[in-house]
Amino acid sequence: MRWRYDQRLIESVIFQEVQRADAEGSRLPGRYHRMISPLYDLSESEGREQAFFDAHWRLFVELGFDRLIADTLARSPRVAAQVPEGMVARALSAREEGAELFARDRAPTTIVLRLRSERFLDRPSLAVWCAHELSHIEDMVDPAFRYQKENLTALTDTLAAQLTRERYRVLWAISIDGRLARAGTAPLIDREQRRAEFARTFSFVEPPVAAARFEQLWNNPRPTHPELLAMAQSPRAAMASGASR
Repeated sequence: MRWRYDQRLIESVIFQEVQRADAEGSRLPGRYHRMISPLYDLSESEGREQAFFDAHWRLFVELGFDRLIADTLARSPRVAAQVPEGMVARALSAREEGAELFARDRAPTTIVLRLRSERFLDRPSLAVWCAHELSHIEDMVDPAFRYQKENLTALTDTLAAQLTRERYRVLWAISIDGRLARAGTAPLIDREQRRAEFARTFSFVEPPVAAARFEQLWNNPRPTHPELLAMAQSPRAAMASGASR
């Protein structure tokens, strides 16, 4: 897979890294300014914007930031084999962050990862975030998961539809973090925090039933998209049926 990076994200990551290095007394800030200073004398016709991007990109690669994404993808061979291109874009808030899969004629074409530049300052945390988000993509491209984006986008913009989408998000995230934990990879959110999130989201479901269904989601093999959607749309009935198995 070929990855492309948002220029604004690259610049923001380097700016933050230089600031941190300066506070730590590193030599990186001096080297950075020696690289950048001559570029201010260039005109736009002389390729000033491209020169700035090239300088930031060289440092980005030299510092190993590009490998953080590539190494995570290497652990998702199905995604790497089926999706030809990836885009790493800048998110301005946590709410904007996430992974999205684009397709043409139902064939996957592009992954877009949207994340804040601050994530690159904590490499272990970024690796955990990428593993979680790419697990969503892994599910989407696996025929056994039976993902249909239309099932969610077709929901009318009503309170009931918003609740369904939020419940689906919580259920899917719990399933992914449970699988990651069983595989020996750190989950994005740990078991107890996910349990509390599940309890808040489905507070109207009888506690014994909700507790049993959470354990199934966290500990068992992956559910399918239709199963998750059924739980999101009709929680009481779907969870009672699932918990009784």
